[in-house]
Amino acid sequence: MLQLTVPSSDRVYRLEGSPEDLSVVGGIRANGGIWEPHITAVMQRYIRPDSVCLDIGANIGVFTLIMSGLASNGHVYSFEPSSKNMAFLRQNLVANHVANVTPVQIALWDQKCEMEFFYIDELAGCAFIEVESNREAFDRIASVVTQPWMKKDNLHCRHELVPCERLDAFVADTGLSRLDWIKLDAEGAEAAVLNGAQETLARFRPQIIAEFNPACMIHYFARQPRQYFELLASTHPLISIIEANGALSHVPDYSFLEERIENGKGWEDLFCQPASSSAA
Repeated sequence: MLQLTVPSSDRVYRLEGSPEDLSVVGGIRANGGIWEPHITAVMQRYIRPDSVCLDIGANIGVFTLIMSGLASNGHVYSFEPSSKNMAFLRQNLVANHVANVTPVQIALWDQKCEMEFFYIDELAGCAFIEVESNREAFDRIASVVTQPWMKKDNLHCRHELVPCERLDAFVADTGLSRLDWIKLDAEGAEAAVLNGAQETLARFRPQIIAEFNPACMIHYFARQPRQYFELLASTHPLISIIEANGALSHVPDYSFLEERIENGKGWEDLFCQPASSSAA
């Protein structure tokens, strides 16, 4: 059992996850109970008590818990395809007596279908949709997944077939009448998620925190990062890099972001706002 501490607040959550996981569980343990405080800082500034939020790529529910506390009078829909991660997520909701979250065990995609989902016990935070089922593809993808943790040996991998749905269809089926906030981290599948959410984004104009990881996009799905950026900018032209201290650095164009990623850690977390918003 871990304790998840929310910076600049008195909130502490009980958290269960795979003890083998070096990514999320290991990261929280190594950082004294804190997970990605730069993202949390932006959430604390913008999520309101009555906000309706989506956690897309929720994993074991770390940001789901944080958003549920910030949107205490609102609601969080938490999307996670992995049956193992979802079991931990549901357990964490119960352990923390959370009542304003709906867990949804599907992968958001650009069409309704079923796809293979790839899960590594030791790197549970890097689970992803698998578009190719062959050894060459596995080796190529695994090299990207494992690089940040420098662990490539003795990995325990598993596959499962998961249902995929468009966010637009989910919103229509659910009868959702409000959406304020999206956290999007889908291990390279972000462009497909957005392609399946164009009606929702145009209707509700939610604020979005999105991971931008070119290596995942290219190696997992053979998609070009520029196209993903342009898709984001088409509905959310105010794009900022979330700095390590939670500050926002405006991204004027793709070349600026590309240079930052090439000269930095290889990916960035972006805060994306519609034109009517203004960054703090």
